[in-house]
Amino acid sequence: AVTDSSGTSSGYRLVDIDQDTSMEIAVARVDSGGMGSQIEVYGWEDSAFRRTAWGELSSGISTLNQIRANYLSGELYPPALYVTSTLVDGSRVIDVLAYQDGRLVNLALRDGISVEILQAYIDVSPSDINGDNVLELPSPRALPSQEESSSSNFWLIEWFQYDESGERSYVMTTYHNVSDSWYLKIPESWRDQITISRNDQVSGQREVIFSHWRGEGQEPEPFLSIYRLTGSRRSTNAAQTGRFILQEEESVIYAAKFYDSQWDCGLDQADLLDRFVTISPSWYS
Repeated sequence: AVTDSSGTSSGYRLVDIDQDTSMEIAVARVDSGGMGSQIEVYGWEDSAFRRTAWGELSSGISTLNQIRANYLSGELYPPALYVTSTLVDGSRVIDVLAYQDGRLVNLALRDGISVEILQAYIDVSPSDINGDNVLELPSPRALPSQEESSSSNFWLIEWFQYDESGERSYVMTTYHNVSDSWYLKIPESWRDQITISRNDQVSGQREVIFSHWRGEGQEPEPFLSIYRLTGSRRSTNAAQTGRFILQEEESVIYAAKFYDSQWDCGLDQADLLDRFVTISPSWYS
């Protein structure tokens, strides 16, 4: 994205948005005053290069962050533009635009603004989280807090995708640990059943603790820890009783441990290995 002296930021993508086998240029123009932001599509029509379609972006946008060309769900995988911007209050908004009947339609727009607003985890971008070639959009959901801890800062991310009719469908839930560069695909059976805390008191060990939430005033019961181990003792620390390795990299070992718990989380070591994914910092940009 580029911002000029008038306060207008812009960015573009090449995409065959109308599926005529010729590429068009989709240009996002964002008015930093919060009014009149839009996407314009330019292509060849009647032997001339001209604007062929345009569509509204959310009102209240101050800065353009990212434009991605991808698809919508459905049998024919119609193309779509996913535009991430920053609102004047600092939150992020994602607009989803598709070509329909000669015009660009913002499928996420409701009363002038997209329903896809990120007020937490604003650095998490749309991603094909389930590998089906369609971008999913993140929607953070706060976890219940534990007393005398910072767990109120922990969130799960619910992922949704759009089809060409504008229907928003749930895909999956993840827990993303940005600082430790991994995420976990959360089972549906954990919904409204867990809380998360962390322990970084041991040198070379960053631990995230998953606990069964038993309600206000009751101590959550730990059932799983995931560790990021660094330093010269990382192999020794990974081999501690009950721990098993999830992934080993050049200077980092990711390990986990299940606790004896009255609550059955429904996972074993193989399940956890399948659900655990490491990520690079560029994933968020």
